[in-house]
Amino acid sequence: VITAQCGQVQPAAKRASGPFLDKNAFRFCNPDSRLCAASTPIHLPVGTACEPGSRVQRSPSMQHVVITGGSRGVGFALAGAFLELGCRVTLAGRSEGSTQEACRRILAEQPTAADRLSGCACDVSNTSQLEALWAHAAALAPVDVWINNAGVSPSFGKLWELSAEELRDTIDTNVNGVLLGSWVAIRGMRAQSRGTIYNIVGFGADGTTYPGTLAYGASKRAVAYVTKSLTQEAQGTPVRVCTLDPCAVRTEMTAITWGALAAQK
Repeated sequence: VITAQCGQVQPAAKRASGPFLDKNAFRFCNPDSRLCAASTPIHLPVGTACEPGSRVQRSPSMQHVVITGGSRGVGFALAGAFLELGCRVTLAGRSEGSTQEACRRILAEQPTAADRLSGCACDVSNTSQLEALWAHAAALAPVDVWINNAGVSPSFGKLWELSAEELRDTIDTNVNGVLLGSWVAIRGMRAQSRGTIYNIVGFGADGTTYPGTLAYGASKRAVAYVTKSLTQEAQGTPVRVCTLDPCAVRTEMTAITWGALAAQK
């Protein structure tokens, strides 16, 4: 389950044994509406429950969605779901190859979405590439939603067992990527007088710890703080800032970590 609230982390559910709770659906919300999904987001009033397969309706404030880290995992699923709703989507993978392959896979399932899907490679630790992503997207249409989804998870292990490169990549992508992505997005959204930023949190955002997840958990704790602070700073502007919490979703990235955890039990 994915949940989100403007300015605060809202746990999706009480976690079962260990830090992971495997779910196949996601849900998030903003101050005006709730978007729930199993395979497709659903626009409903706040507090309304939804079931997989329910009929969907696009929120008027979600015409154009930009998703970093959109070439795989949750970001890839979100891209396809928003396209199904009729939104325009700009998808960004870290490399040109991964970005174009993700677009190809989506269009194989949704060929009629070709005029609403655009790919633009972006390493979120690089400010110039983030600015280029905004420029690419804004040239197509005003950006209504920017999702800082790009993230990495280092190997499952104690701090001294990890490489310095893994630690740097985790912070560069998960923390600096959110800071820089939010910096680029809020400047652009203020200029266009509208927009919503979603930052992906996850395990560790609420302060929960678990041996072997120090770097990842610390990065998500930082993202929660960044989002809460930016929400306060954005008050009085036309920009909303929210967290998005997937809880635990099995993806290419998390499968490695979960496998290592299972091997220890």
